[in-house]
Amino acid sequence: MGLIVAASVGVAIVLGGAGAFVAVRLSQQPTGTTGSGPTGTGPTRTGSTSARTPDPSPTPATSATATPPATDTTRISLPGTTVVIQENDADPIKLASYSVEGGERVYVRQAGSDRFSLTKSYFEYVPNPEGTTALATNADYSDDNYAQLSIVEHGTGRRKTIKLSAAPVYPTTPRWSPDGRYGLVTLFKVEGKTSVAYGYGIIDVQRATGKIFQVKDKGAGDFYFFWHGDSRTVGTWAGDRLLSYDLEGAKVQTLTGKGSAVWVEGYDVSPSGAYALAHCTSAGVALCPSDPAGRGTPPASIPFASTRLIGWWDEHHVAGWRTYGKGFQAVVVDLNGKVTRVLATAPNTKEFGDMGFRYTRVAP
Repeated sequence: MGLIVAASVGVAIVLGGAGAFVAVRLSQQPTGTTGSGPTGTGPTRTGSTSARTPDPSPTPATSATATPPATDTTRISLPGTTVVIQENDADPIKLASYSVEGGERVYVRQAGSDRFSLTKSYFEYVPNPEGTTALATNADYSDDNYAQLSIVEHGTGRRKTIKLSAAPVYPTTPRWSPDGRYGLVTLFKVEGKTSVAYGYGIIDVQRATGKIFQVKDKGAGDFYFFWHGDSRTVGTWAGDRLLSYDLEGAKVQTLTGKGSAVWVEGYDVSPSGAYALAHCTSAGVALCPSDPAGRGTPPASIPFASTRLIGWWDEHHVAGWRTYGKGFQAVVVDLNGKVTRVLATAPNTKEFGDMGFRYTRVAP
């Protein structure tokens, strides 16, 4: 979940542990008739591909940063994994769902509880901040071979299903707009045994309708699309260019000098909507908050080396993964790079590399 594959100059680029995730998605493409997918009504598995890049690899200095003790913390062992998360009641974001084995199994947090349940219906699942409604990419295709997305009543599981894109185009990484009115998905297209960037889709949640837009700008969508703070434009990285588009598929802005892409599993934009996250340089040893609108002066760079972030914790902190022992650890850091909280520990490197985590902001 939240992990995608993209292509640049014909070469597959895999982000985080996406190799296994993409193998699942490619093997789930419909063959013209409905088969026996993970829900019992999905497409037949037809094969797989394996490509991946290294997992997050912060510098030794970052890995050695002292870990402050947590107080009033609840420890939750995630079913089906060796990962343990740590939460406080006052946390502004919390884990909503996670996947293992590249999306083969997806666990969703039960409404109002600390328990996670296995679902075979979805590849990805992310609730809104109120915890009332979720956006989810379906594991099964329609009878006429459309990839589907559902708007789910989180407490009951009742859903409205949207036929979104005809195979071989499929949606990934659903994200809520800051105002809660729209959903956003990144679209990829299967070509042989890999996937290439295609564009993005916008979901009108109230009307339960969706539109997809093909984006032909070179490099656009190779990473993924994310919301800007105005809930009326979305962005994506194309090399060192930050491209922005409106809700009807039109490009509205191109910015340079804002850094380079970094994978964010949760919130690219700060709660105020003012700042997005990027690597300062392709070396990935520091984060540079940037103003997607190109109007203000963002905070100074954050000395935190990680290739896999959870995203903005609040306006003055960022959360992300760092190496820890033989595995990885999720931490919260302030704008000076100081660790202030531990959020999770993942002791098994291979297991972590094949997992995806979707956090959601908690409504005040």
